[in-house]
Amino acid sequence: MPSPQFAEDRVGPDRLRCAALTALLLFGHAVAAPVKPSPKGWHDGAVFMEIFVRGYQDSDGDGSGDLRGLIQRLDYLQELGIQGIWLMPITPSADKDHGYATTDYRAIEPQYGSLADFDELMRQAHKRGIAVIIDYVINHSAAAHPLFQQALQGPGSPYRDWFVWQHAAPEGWDIWGKNPWYVTEHGHYFGTFGPHMPDFNLRNPAVVDYHRSSLRFWLNRGPALEYTRDEWAIKSPELGLPNSLRVSALAFGVIAMLGLVFAFALRTVSRKELGAAGSVIGALAVACWLGTGPLQQLGNLNLLIFLVGLVGVCL
Repeated sequence: MPSPQFAEDRVGPDRLRCAALTALLLFGHAVAAPVKPSPKGWHDGAVFMEIFVRGYQDSDGDGSGDLRGLIQRLDYLQELGIQGIWLMPITPSADKDHGYATTDYRAIEPQYGSLADFDELMRQAHKRGIAVIIDYVINHSAAAHPLFQQALQGPGSPYRDWFVWQHAAPEGWDIWGKNPWYVTEHGHYFGTFGPHMPDFNLRNPAVVDYHRSSLRFWLNRGPALEYTRDEWAIKSPELGLPNSLRVSALAFGVIAMLGLVFAFALRTVSRKELGAAGSVIGALAVACWLGTGPLQQLGNLNLLIFLVGLVGVCL
């Protein structure tokens, strides 16, 4: 069972940029012989290939692609003009979702080979000028991960707060047609992608520190890391605010804004009335701000209305 604590290699003051969709890209290299990062922006326009290792090249005839098979293909990839490869998860997993249900953050999926094979891949890729990116799944673990298995033991577990829990399942939640809250003997846990992948509580500093240590483990071996998009589903499980409320608030805000602008243009409302109404609408930004992507952009628009309203009141 992998240890939940890695005190020997804390990152220290480095900050974990969980919101990044693309991390710094480095050339793969041997652990004992680090190389300098490539110039900033080198990857702009570079040709990358995303590889699902299991489905790529089998080196030992067992019917499953592996790291040694990938090494055998590096010359071919170089001839194709590939400048970087992006590996889907290569860590051990519960095998439910192409490797994204992680069971060990510091090892190689046994079907793919060993850490020694991975280090050799880094060396050989570097020789050919091929960059390597690996997926690191920061949002959730597998339900079979030892940390979640301990959290399942109840509120008294020291790892209970490493995941997202509610005593009763909040109402109104719908992600891809399903309620993302799953019942256990000791409450409900949140799983964006299903019951087999419980979400980490990334508001818990111990969880962030755990991932920092694991990220450093891989960075010390050579590759750069790609933080998968899995961690950014639209949710705020601790507050229990359903998506439907955010969408409704946003729609109201946009419609109300258009109505206010039209009324002001016809001079049927004063500047102060416009400001006051804008301030009320702006309160919706509190809820809208909890969204991400397009929802967050619309939330920002409501916040802008709020600020305009305040200026109007002052004038």
